[in-house]
Amino acid sequence: TIGGLARGESALLEIRLSADAAGELVFSAVAAADQNDPDDTNNSVTATVTAIANADLRISGSAPSSTTVRQQFSVTVTVNNDGPQDATNVLATIAIPSLVDFISADGCVVSGNSLECAAAALAAGGSVAFTVRFGTDTAGTASINASVSGDQLDPNSSNNSMTVNVSINNPPDSGGGGCVYSPGGPADPTLPAMLLFALLMLGWRRRMMA
Repeated sequence: TIGGLARGESALLEIRLSADAAGELVFSAVAAADQNDPDDTNNSVTATVTAIANADLRISGSAPSSTTVRQQFSVTVTVNNDGPQDATNVLATIAIPSLVDFISADGCVVSGNSLECAAAALAAGGSVAFTVRFGTDTAGTASINASVSGDQLDPNSSNNSMTVNVSINNPPDSGGGGCVYSPGGPADPTLPAMLLFALLMLGWRRRMMA
């Protein structure tokens, strides 16, 4: 209710609303007073507002901090929907580092040098995880980068990407020790004497047993 309104005067009414679902919202307003209105064609107005769904998608990852060349390791990428609305056509894209080889991943397909891991729908408050297995051939640091997107407007894009680093080390040196066969090396000069001693001991034992 505005109350009295003098000739030539106007009043502004501001109403703040929030939409519970996406779609078109139609608002109507009608003005009326006690006095006779000679022109009622401008006494009503209609406004249409399109509410866009919001879904804050958040991506995170976990992996071992280090591994060894020629060993396999797994990276788990998790996507959370922090709401407020459900998300559809959620896609996590995981780049394959040059230092590793892709082995396997459930729910993902290879697209060039990346993996595309999809979820058709993700309810508000829900999450989905993708586990990717890699193999290693070269020492160094493998940086696994991933990002997430969906159909809905994301009010917070700062948590739509992540990186995990895995240090790939060369296997430890087994060290010296043990015998080394070297067919091209020089002959052991003590070998004939050792063989002769062994033969003499064998003959002596046989005589003692006779």
